[in-house]
Amino acid sequence: MLSKWKFDLPALRSNPFSLAPLEPESRDLLVGRGVEVERFYESVHYSSARQILLIGESGSGRTSLLSAVAGMVDAPKRFTMLPEDGDLDRCLGELYCTLVSFDSPQGGRSSIVEHIVASLAPSPNGEIPLIILDDSSIDGGILAELTMRLLPLFRRMKAVVVISVTPAQIASWSDDLVESFDLIGPLNPLAEEEVKDLICSRMNRAGAHGWVPPQGLVEEILDQTGGHPRRIVRLMRDAIDHQRTGRDRTSALAELHLRMQSQLENSSSLDELESSPSPPVHSLSPLPIPVSNVQTPEPIHTQTFQEAPGVEWSASPEILGHSPSPPGFGGLAARNRNFLDASNEFPSPSDQPVTPLPLAPDPRIDQISPEPEPSLLIDDLKGMEVTLLIAAAGRSISPSDEKLQLDFGIGRPRLSQILNGLRKRGYLNVEMQGRHRMFRTPVSIHTSLIHAGHLEEVEST
Repeated sequence: MLSKWKFDLPALRSNPFSLAPLEPESRDLLVGRGVEVERFYESVHYSSARQILLIGESGSGRTSLLSAVAGMVDAPKRFTMLPEDGDLDRCLGELYCTLVSFDSPQGGRSSIVEHIVASLAPSPNGEIPLIILDDSSIDGGILAELTMRLLPLFRRMKAVVVISVTPAQIASWSDDLVESFDLIGPLNPLAEEEVKDLICSRMNRAGAHGWVPPQGLVEEILDQTGGHPRRIVRLMRDAIDHQRTGRDRTSALAELHLRMQSQLENSSSLDELESSPSPPVHSLSPLPIPVSNVQTPEPIHTQTFQEAPGVEWSASPEILGHSPSPPGFGGLAARNRNFLDASNEFPSPSDQPVTPLPLAPDPRIDQISPEPEPSLLIDDLKGMEVTLLIAAAGRSISPSDEKLQLDFGIGRPRLSQILNGLRKRGYLNVEMQGRHRMFRTPVSIHTSLIHAGHLEEVEST
């Protein structure tokens, strides 16, 4: 009976996984956003004033990314609570208080705008200010209208102005308004190595000793979360709390435990299969060839000779013909001439077929087990597994495939468990397509399906 899978965690001072965005001083925990951070930093550091839209869905790490950049520059200004009704005067007043002075501005909007523009100056290091507007709670249409009213001011600022938006918010923006900005994003999901880095960096900060998550755990977290940073952090937070305090498992954590338990069972089954003794294969020595019918030619005897002193020999026409032999070579030359004359009486190879020598049967050959047919690999599978392989032979499939879930009457966790089990045993290949893991049969399994009669050969082309 297998014990339930659980984390092998080091001692932790606290749970290092929090859904709160990273603060500037924790920017070393940011992973997978190096390219975006570099673009923002270079614009500020090299005084390249511009207006930028940072696009990413909620939980993708937009705020953490901007916090990391803010911790690297001299004069960051962040606005995270914009007027929910899009009131322009309130927004201008907040900009004035943050960038110019807390004293009440004198005059109308134009005066406020002039004071804001005049207040922006490079830092002693030559960096221009970084101004961030980051409020995902405001309605996209209201944010679009407010941004359109503020755009003339942003263009006059000697600063890098960044507005952070979700895809839902920017869907309400006009094409002309979007094209007024430089675009960064949408932010991509984290890849497998980045998921591992996210987990390791936070665990190393909270524990006295470093901890590297098992590769199987990283794969299952990536598959379950799609590489979404917030989902990864929430899943790891709940997993650590559950193991340290016994707190009830969430549905997402229960799914992760199911995945890892299935992986453990599959690995154990594979180990048992590999540890079972294989039938011995005996090496064969060369088989003896019977030679009873082979005529052994009569050996040719050679004769040694002494060169006559003072005589030089050359390949003259007389020597190449049947001229008298030089002194000492009479007997050998005669025998050679007789052999050449007799050889003309033998039939040429084309006139007489060559009969191969018979080989004696060797009983040891029966001791070698024949190689199993490819179809046997498929015959060992369950009906549902074969059906999934047939589906994966025609197209890429994923655990989120609603048609497969409906056909089998199972949910995504169970379908993911089966697909991962087939992948671990070599029946499926997997690749990332965006946030989804897509499974497909390799060529060898495709061929096995054809041999087993589950596929027509025309389908393999």
